[in-house]
Amino acid sequence: MSEWRKHRTWSRSESAWECRPSWRPATTAEVAGYFVEGHVPAEAIRRLLAERPNARGIAVPGMPLGSPGMEGGTSQPYRGVLFGPEGQLPFMRFIGRQAIT
Repeated sequence: MSEWRKHRTWSRSESAWECRPSWRPATTAEVAGYFVEGHVPAEAIRRLLAERPNARGIAVPGMPLGSPGMEGGTSQPYRGVLFGPEGQLPFMRFIGRQAIT
């Protein structure tokens, strides 16, 4: 992806999708009207699409070890959060690609 397209995507995520600037990773997608930021596991995206919560999208802040695309080493616990007009809300927790409760 060119630098111009990355910048354009990030600008859109900040303004139209209300995503925190500190969550701006290089992995960004729009899926069925939701914005997906970061190393979000497929299970979280499937749940997002099944439940259709009132949110702009989902993000995994940072680049936690063990998240999709960050395999290797010891997996860290991390969370997926919904973001949008209501602020941010916890959505799912993971260690590696495994959802935890």
